[in-house]
Amino acid sequence: MGLAFLYKVMVRFPKRFYPAQSMKVLARRFLPETWQLGRWVPLYLDTLARQYTKDRVIAGPFRGLVLPGESYASVYTPKLVGCYEKEVQFCIDEIIAWNPQILVDVGAAEGYYALGFAQRLSPQSRVVAFEAEPKGRKLLEETATLNCIGAQLEIKGYCTPETLKTAINSSSTGIAIVMDCEGGEIELLDPVRISQLRQCMLLVETHEFKIPGCVDMLIHRFSSSHEITKIEQSARHSSDYPFKSWLTPFLPEIYKMFAVYEHRPPANGWLFCKPRGD
Repeated sequence: MGLAFLYKVMVRFPKRFYPAQSMKVLARRFLPETWQLGRWVPLYLDTLARQYTKDRVIAGPFRGLVLPGESYASVYTPKLVGCYEKEVQFCIDEIIAWNPQILVDVGAAEGYYALGFAQRLSPQSRVVAFEAEPKGRKLLEETATLNCIGAQLEIKGYCTPETLKTAINSSSTGIAIVMDCEGGEIELLDPVRISQLRQCMLLVETHEFKIPGCVDMLIHRFSSSHEITKIEQSARHSSDYPFKSWLTPFLPEIYKMFAVYEHRPPANGWLFCKPRGD
């Protein structure tokens, strides 16, 4: 961190003693790998990951997926590394093995899950991606284009109980739902209102910090129809970040850890619900 500290001193030193802006330009030119250091978000390691991967996921269940250069409302580097939401990767594998006719992704963002599943499921499977925000839908379309996925994907806007019911009622069997909608899971996942949810495989990110009691509420709703696994988030480690350069051996371990850190509130977790008898 010595070079980074020196750089920060140079750019903050009073101009009458030191040409700070000129030194900033020189640092960018002659030490391009160090001028980004010292930030809370490790931009250098993010840049290094992009250089190594060329924006293609290198590991995990969605290995080979090409991403559009940014994530929407989430972190990017962990997706390239393949450790994003590593706690639920076994659930992803089980959903793929189940081979649903329809995969519904609520809160699809740039399409990491929607397009990841589209690549792994059979060509006859259909993926319905709900994304409320225009920027998210734009990135979702870019990801679909980058991965040459067209007819298999259907992009929709804001998800309501009515639009969700329409999406899953188009098939009588084999429906999986992946959901991350910032607390909207309580309104959407109501088997009294949408009876077919009792036959769906569900992977839901829960938001207890926004809606206290939502985990117990969902477990109560689906305990009679599903086998439910409650999943808690786990720690991230510097070893999760695989890329190396001449500079990385000199970086503190916590800096590498932050490259794959997902900034989740402690109360966040997931429920994986498999319909009984399937």
